[in-house]
Order: sequence, then C-alpha cells, then structure tokens
Amino acid sequence: MGDLGPAISEDHERLPDSPTVTKESVEDVKVLVTGFGPFKTNPLNPSFLIASSLPETVTLPQTTSSPPRRIRIHTHPFPIRVAYSAVRSAVPEIIESFKNNHDGRPPDLIIHIGMASTRDYYAVETVAHRDGYRITDVDGEVGYEDGEAHWKDLGLPDVLRPGPCTISSDGGQDAAHKKRATTVYTTTGISTTSTIVTDTTTVDSTNTTTTTTTTTTSSSAPEEQQDQRSIRNTIVTTITSTAASTPTSPSPPDAHFLKTWRSFTPESTDVRISEDAGRYLCEFIFYTSMAQAYREGRDRSVVFLHVPGRTDEESIEVGKEVAVGLVKCIVSCWVD
Repeated sequence: MGDLGPAISEDHERLPDSPTVTKESVEDVKVLVTGFGPFKTNPLNPSFLIASSLPETVTLPQTTSSPPRRIRIHTHPFPIRVAYSAVRSAVPEIIESFKNNHDGRPPDLIIHIGMASTRDYYAVETVAHRDGYRITDVDGEVGYEDGEAHWKDLGLPDVLRPGPCTISSDGGQDAAHKKRATTVYTTTGISTTSTIVTDTTTVDSTNTTTTTTTTTTSSSAPEEQQDQRSIRNTIVTTITSTAASTPTSPSPPDAHFLKTWRSFTPESTDVRISEDAGRYLCEFIFYTSMAQAYREGRDRSVVFLHVPGRTDEESIEVGKEVAVGLVKCIVSCWVD
C-alpha cells in the first residue's frame, strides 16, 4: 500500500544477488512473499524492506505430531507499484513466473505485505472486498475499472476470505483437478515451415501431464511446391510429471491462528487479527490474489500482513521476526 514518494535508487528497488544457491526439494513448503513500493512521503516502503530481509529458508521445529518442515521463502525481487492497474497485472504475472520456475507448481502459500501508517501494530487481515476502492492510487485512478467492474464481469463474489478451493462461478471444473490448454508454435526455416500444436491435460493435484504433439512439416521451396510434395508427421508423446503440491487447509485467521502466531514472535510484539484491510491497494491485492486462486480452483492459501510505517533498522528487524513467525504460523495451521 502507499503512494508514490521520492525517487529511489535502483539498489533499493530490487533484492541483492544471492551469494548461495540451495537445492529445493518437492517436500519443501514454498511461500511466495511480496511487498509494495514507496508510500506517500516515504521513499522506502517498510513492507518491501521487511519482505526483502526474510531468509530464504526457515525450519519449523519438530512437534509431537509432526516432523520438522523446511520452508522455502521466495520474495518477489521488486516492490509492487502502488497502482490498481499494476496490481491487476502483477499478481498473475508473479504467480505464473513462480510456476514456470517450479515445474508448473504454484506457491503453496502466499503472503502479501503492506504498510498501514496509522497503525502501531502488526495485523493479519481476514477478509477482502470486491467493491468500493475509491481512494486514488499513484496514477490518480480509483479501483473501479481494474477491480470492481472487471470482477463483476467475471462473476466473482463480493467478499473473499482464505479458504479451500471453490468451483468458480463460470461453471468450470476445479482447475486443481483438471486443466486443458493448447499452444501453437510456428517456425519458418529457409525451405520448410513447421507448425507444432501441443495439447496438454493436467489431472488432479499431482500434476500428472499428458502431452500430445502434432508436427506438420510442409515444403516452401518453389520447385518442391510445383512437385506438390509434402511431409506430414504426427508424434504422440506422454510425459508424466510428479511436481506434487503441498496439501493445505486454509481458513480465515482466528483466535487459534493468533495464538499460534504469537508463539513464534517476540513476547512484547503487538500482533493482531484485523477485519478491515482499508479498501486501498493492500485490500485490493489481497482480493486480487484470492480471486485468481478462486478462478483457478486453487486453495485460497493467501495472507495479508499489515506492518507499521517505521523504516529504521530496529523496526525492520522486528518486522522480519514477525513475518518469519507468521510464515511458521501459517505452515503450522494450514499445511497438512
């Protein structure tokens, strides 16, 4: 959340290059985290400072009922611009990029972080509304065209909360159980033109994929066209992928969620549950993210964290501990 502040250097606009690379496992819980850009008179938004300070790996200690879990935190390397149109385009792009880098597997959990300058505490939001985004963004625009009007056309509900996957109102089957896509590639060489049609069907949450590829190659050389000669080949390929997703059971944060979160944060830290995300960019991205999960038939395993406006080193460190505690809390409460 936040308006455009003074220009900041490129060094502050993205994360530093990581000096080490840790190999991921399909058993890791994968968490995607985002933060916002400058807000009003703040040249740096604490949401992105906190997001960019998070460790790449967190381990949830073993309990009497579950083994230790390794959690991989993937912070989006750029702050999201505080504009309705930017959020509408950025959220699906970020999730699609994540899937492309993880064998088609979406993040298990998503945490969006934003700033609430009027609050002196940390809060997890419980609900996001479809309508009513009338506060102008950094472009001087309200959220009607990129939010309410668009979402109404899609038949999305007026309120969304974290929760299990729901069959979307467009009548389609849960996308987590069945997806179908056709991609056409055309390449033209010196003497041949090839068209490749790929038809992919994905069944159930284990992402087992069958791909049928039809390749048609026809001659484009003049003398071969005169001879009316062509070559037609059909190749059928079955590819099985086991990029299994981590089972989750999300639900709106409640008293148990808050108690668990507090158990992972410093004792004196003020963390709360909120039912008012502000009807600005923070709530807008919360709804946008849950709406995409809703339409794709994924669990709405999405959390929004509001942080105070302080950007001093000590406050960012506290925010980091709060966010890490929230990651552990979500895994403890939502991951099966």
